[in-house]
Amino acid sequence: MKTQRLVHRRTAACIGATALLTTGLLILLLPSHPGGEAGEKPTRNRVANSQDLPLTSLSGDGPKGSPSESLVTEVPPAVAATLTAFEAEFKALAAETGLTKEERATKARAILSRLREALRGLPADQAAAAIVAFLNTRRDVSTGLGFTLAAGGVLEDAPTLRTSLLDLLGQFDPNLSVEYARTVFADRQNAEEWALALRSLGWQNQDGVHTAELRTRLTEMLDNSAWLAQPGSGFFESFDLAVHLGGTAEFSAMASVMRLTDSDGNPVRNGTTHAAYLALDRLTTMNPDQTLTQIAADTDLLSWAPEHRGSLIARADVTSPAQLTALESCLATIATRPQELETFTTMFPNRNGTLGNALVTTPPAQTPHEVLIAGDKAALATVNRRIQGGTYPVIEENLRTIAARLQGFVASAGSQ
Repeated sequence: MKTQRLVHRRTAACIGATALLTTGLLILLLPSHPGGEAGEKPTRNRVANSQDLPLTSLSGDGPKGSPSESLVTEVPPAVAATLTAFEAEFKALAAETGLTKEERATKARAILSRLREALRGLPADQAAAAIVAFLNTRRDVSTGLGFTLAAGGVLEDAPTLRTSLLDLLGQFDPNLSVEYARTVFADRQNAEEWALALRSLGWQNQDGVHTAELRTRLTEMLDNSAWLAQPGSGFFESFDLAVHLGGTAEFSAMASVMRLTDSDGNPVRNGTTHAAYLALDRLTTMNPDQTLTQIAADTDLLSWAPEHRGSLIARADVTSPAQLTALESCLATIATRPQELETFTTMFPNRNGTLGNALVTTPPAQTPHEVLIAGDKAALATVNRRIQGGTYPVIEENLRTIAARLQGFVASAGSQ
């Protein structure tokens, strides 16, 4: 099989040191976060070590002088032995033969569940210290599972022992997890650990203190050719940080990711561009005035993905003056972009949504039915006025198609 080489065509606006290139999949948080209410982010939970236990080092063979070396060097021997025992269990499972994929996954989840239970049974400071000490050894073992999110951005499945521990560190001691994130960034081991390091900064970014670093680290992540060539779920989930930051630079960055091509100049088919579009869509739904104004001001933006551009323009809410202005600007020239026009005609007004879980953000709740109908009525009235006024004669047929569809929606709602 031919190996693909990815060519990352980045727009000039996305190359500077302050430009953000991030990632994120469409998601809605449903169940509650462990230890809190739905969508609640962890807060610092360190308690004093009141146990008179002898301490033992778990510093292992990690490089001296690494950022994490000064964080934790000693933990109670029993705690250290517990983590080593779970490491051995995962190794034994990996060596076990004759298991189906489902049987192996079931056993791995059982081990992972017991690991979490054991660490959650400790004082938070001991659990966090033990995790950092083990991470400092640089040892790891595969669980055979994927990188799957539960509500609140925590991991449901973890692909390795290290990722499971990084996930827990963010819950036991978010501030310490931010400190350890710098070790992950320095090591550049894999995209899954990088994603969890980004999450640590995102969880503690309520006041914007980590915004600049998030932009830098996300740029570095998307400039990693190895991760781009073979992206995994952790890489894709990281696109949610673009949504979290939510600026025009983030939108331009995600748009540039959609220009990825292989060595033959063909669009890549490894899921990266789809994940980038989902981030663009969420950026648009969460800040439509800003995003639609940005799209309208630059007809070249997303010209390489006309169907996606059309679907985003179709998200315009005509009751918003800023969005209506942006929409009018786009409609004035959309006839020259037939694929964009076709998608817009099919989708306007676009109120589609996706449910799921995200690393950091909490998408808005689903739009009530009555609000959707009100939006359809407003869109229908606007389209009819443009038809009657002859505002856009070149695309009048498309406007009439939209009006007929919306009239059907409104009539159907009125008969219920």
